[in-house]
Amino acid sequence: MIVGAPENGHILDRGFGALLLLGLLLEATKDTANRWWFIRFLVILAALVASVPRIHTGSHLLGLGMLLAMTLTAARLIDGKSFPLRCLFPVSLVLAGVSTFRPTYAMVGGGMLTIYFIWRALGSKDRRMASLLALLQAGALTFAFLLPYMILSWQSSGTPMFPFSVGYGNTEMMFGGTKEGGWTNWEAAFRFIALPEIAVMILGLFAAGMLAGEARRLGVAAALAGFGMVFLSAFKMSAAGAYDVYRYTYPLVGFALFWILARASNKPAEKWPIGGPVAAGVAVAVFFFSHWLPAWRDFQLKVTSLPKQLEGFHFPVVQLAPAYLQLQEMIPPGEKIFAVVDAPYLLDFARNPIDNIDCIGGASMPPGMPFEKGPGALKDYLKKLGFKYVLCVDFDNAVLLYTRKLWENQPRKEWYFEEVWGKFALDFMRNMDSIADWDTKAKAGNVRLIELQ
Repeated sequence: MIVGAPENGHILDRGFGALLLLGLLLEATKDTANRWWFIRFLVILAALVASVPRIHTGSHLLGLGMLLAMTLTAARLIDGKSFPLRCLFPVSLVLAGVSTFRPTYAMVGGGMLTIYFIWRALGSKDRRMASLLALLQAGALTFAFLLPYMILSWQSSGTPMFPFSVGYGNTEMMFGGTKEGGWTNWEAAFRFIALPEIAVMILGLFAAGMLAGEARRLGVAAALAGFGMVFLSAFKMSAAGAYDVYRYTYPLVGFALFWILARASNKPAEKWPIGGPVAAGVAVAVFFFSHWLPAWRDFQLKVTSLPKQLEGFHFPVVQLAPAYLQLQEMIPPGEKIFAVVDAPYLLDFARNPIDNIDCIGGASMPPGMPFEKGPGALKDYLKKLGFKYVLCVDFDNAVLLYTRKLWENQPRKEWYFEEVWGKFALDFMRNMDSIADWDTKAKAGNVRLIELQ
């Protein structure tokens, strides 16, 4: 499930995320009048089927669902004159949880609450202190909930949370910018936002104007936070051709869009010539019109490639597990292990402290993994961190992520392998192969046990 093989349908994100979205949107639209049942149906359907992840991630649909859950929870508080701490508790807890998926979720969720509470404080003198106090309390609670995660992040890569502070994160790999700066980055950001899949979501946010009272204020706050975060992300990751529409942008705007449409479908707007359900219907129709073609093309790609994938890709858990345990038993209990294997979750984490390489070149422990400095520098780096043993897959016989051929010839442009990722991965593989030639102690399955001398 973690690897996301075709035969499991990416259930970790798509399955659980879709169930979460279904429940949330059924709740959000429960006050829709019976005569508008079709609008309610379209809003829910759009959230469930329009998003087609192009590459698997465990934070795509689940992230959207948790941001939507936070917004629904916050919406229950907005009509009160004060915000009891017990009511802010679940909002902050969900915000902290979704922040551990992807830092941009922390920024968009926190941005929505900040905009809403400050706007509310400026708009009403009798609610000013209560609104500002609620903002401070929500921030403090979120920080408290995130503290254990931030401590682990600091130990892992020298930053409490990326990108608030970069730490030992590799900005070249994570942002993938044009490297030209100036107007080139601005142009790339605007060009990305003008893509039909993005533009219609942003235009749909204007339906927040169809809401009434405090719901309108919250809807506009969500819309501003979503648009702002998309623009900042597109500007920072200005290599727009590499920017994955569905994984990164859809959750940031989608949570605001679907909450606004769900709320608008519940009752007619005040002082508008057309009702909220009509506006929601128009917005969701435009959304479908822009999304169905790219979604259908990606769906066709998956369907046509599935037989070939199933024929050549069967995750060999049964074969790998005994090999992992055989090699791990050769390592003394308590010794740290540096793992570069296909299925690290099959290792015995109770027996040994284990650090996983995950995505090569993204972030690393201080003072930062050396690249393009040869195998000796990599070996010294690992030894200084206290690693004496390495479990390293044979890169010519790996299952997926650490397959050398994958990094040498990757057809999917959103991974921008050749420009950035590939050079780090291939350099690491060459260095590890050299270290393995010197220090391999044993082999089992497709894994090498290396004892650093």
